[in-house]
Amino acid sequence: MPTITQQSPAKINLFLHITGKRPDGYHNLQTVFRLIDLYDTLTFSHTDTTIGDNLPVTLSNAEHVTDNPADNLIIKAAIALLAFAKNHQILNDSQIAQLPIVDIHLDKHIPMGAGLG
Repeated sequence: MPTITQQSPAKINLFLHITGKRPDGYHNLQTVFRLIDLYDTLTFSHTDTTIGDNLPVTLSNAEHVTDNPADNLIIKAAIALLAFAKNHQILNDSQIAQLPIVDIHLDKHIPMGAGLG
């Protein structure tokens, strides 16, 4: 089974201004940031199981990041990507249900709570 490994760099905010709150609870931001040479590593592989009614991804080695996996931003991003594909008629419900679940393994190096995103 082929895998893809990608580094996700940390960033430090040089400037951050909250300009308002969105209806979804997140904030609108004005920011200037710089990527730094510190990375989390994500390894992606597909499983033999299709999405069906399940979450589109499984996430391993992230138990220390959030108590509830559904709160993890990696999982939220995968769900948002599928919603975008559906809303823009790139994929329909039946096609999404037939996609394989993707297993993501997180190798965390960016310290949590250190102000690095």
